[in-house]
Amino acid sequence: MARVLVVDDDPNFLRLVTEHLRADGHDVVQATNGVEGLARYSPEIECVVSDVQMPEMDGLELLQSLRGRNPQLPVIMVTAQSTLDSAVQALRHGARDYILKPTDLQRLATAVRNAVAHRRLETRVDQLETAAGERFSFRNIVGRSRAMNEVFQALERVVSSSVTVMVSGESGTGKELLAKAIHFNSARSKGPFIAVNCAAIPENLIESELFGHEKGAFTGAIARRIGKVEAAAGGTLFLDEIGEMDLNLQAKLLRVLQERTFERVGGAETVKADVRVVAATHRRLDDMVREGTFREDLFYRLNVFPIRVPPLRERREDIVPLAGHFLAKFNREEGRLIRGISPDAIELLQSHDYPGNVRELENHVYRSALMARGEYITAADVPPFGQMAAPGGVVPAPAVAASAAGTGWTRERFPTLEQLERQACEKALELCGRNVAEAATLLGIGKATLYRKVKEYGLKA
Repeated sequence: MARVLVVDDDPNFLRLVTEHLRADGHDVVQATNGVEGLARYSPEIECVVSDVQMPEMDGLELLQSLRGRNPQLPVIMVTAQSTLDSAVQALRHGARDYILKPTDLQRLATAVRNAVAHRRLETRVDQLETAAGERFSFRNIVGRSRAMNEVFQALERVVSSSVTVMVSGESGTGKELLAKAIHFNSARSKGPFIAVNCAAIPENLIESELFGHEKGAFTGAIARRIGKVEAAAGGTLFLDEIGEMDLNLQAKLLRVLQERTFERVGGAETVKADVRVVAATHRRLDDMVREGTFREDLFYRLNVFPIRVPPLRERREDIVPLAGHFLAKFNREEGRLIRGISPDAIELLQSHDYPGNVRELENHVYRSALMARGEYITAADVPPFGQMAAPGGVVPAPAVAASAAGTGWTRERFPTLEQLERQACEKALELCGRNVAEAATLLGIGKATLYRKVKEYGLKA
């Protein structure tokens, strides 16, 4: 199960503990004193069991030396001394547990199992956090154009602070990806990243979604519910499509930004809002301020550090590396091995303005890859762009099926409407994080209709 170092100058106790831990499945390394224990320690050791009173180097000195080499190493101290002072010293120096002699060997074995399991869980969490940080590091965001380099420079200036960031840009430009990059490269990276799409939540529910509610606050509020602001404590709250927020709710959000406090719906308790806010919009909030549909004071609170993500038509040099990135992603997800995109297909991909931006390009590469019969995507595999200009770049099945001209489809390999509809629904759900309301908006259909399609096609929502 784990490699455990046992250190004790009592040979009988050392033998008993070793036999018991080996019977529990552990690989045990023995040492008869602190000096030997330190010499026999290696990075493969996942837990240490050590006596306190030993010659040459006692257990507390060994504990300090081991923790100096590996601060996360769990060390369990065993001693015949029952004084409170020795226990306090051991725990103060980082011991995970303190067990008295004569020792209940079963309790000791349980303590070792728990220590190993806890440390492995911590290691896994660290690995996941590192992986998330790597995934959203600036160097992994595809974009080599001058316009995107300016965005990266802005991001590097803002990640080390806690200021509120406003990310603006057309739909499909990757605003949430940049928000995640800000979070995972900041001092708050170990905290949660909570995203809220203000356009996808019904107006009568968004206040409770953001701030939570108390039991009995309204019909159906059968228990207290924690909102997104509270759930994001210590981390980042991403408010997507902030321009769709109701004016009354804007006033409550303003208080969060100014005073860092709020109340749950139906509650009187003031709750601290320990969050960094990153907002995003595809709308011109300054125009909305002039029209009276967005609060001016909230606009200035949100717009402390503005970042504009350029549309794809303003950075055409990014189309080829993005297409290659999406093709590699397609191969991983679908288990395919399409080696690349032919020059004639590249020419077609570069000829379009992409009103749906990066999201539309991704959908187009995926559809082209699905149609490809050989090792490379050719011009014959690229569907016509006129059929791709749907909301958010997602292709409604009837529109796609209406025109097969120039697609490379034949009677032998012509997709059915059902196949196209299923692909469109699945892709919309994937792009929207399985949020049915948002995916339905993307597809241009009702939420109830999409729920029926999810059930009909056995999709995950």
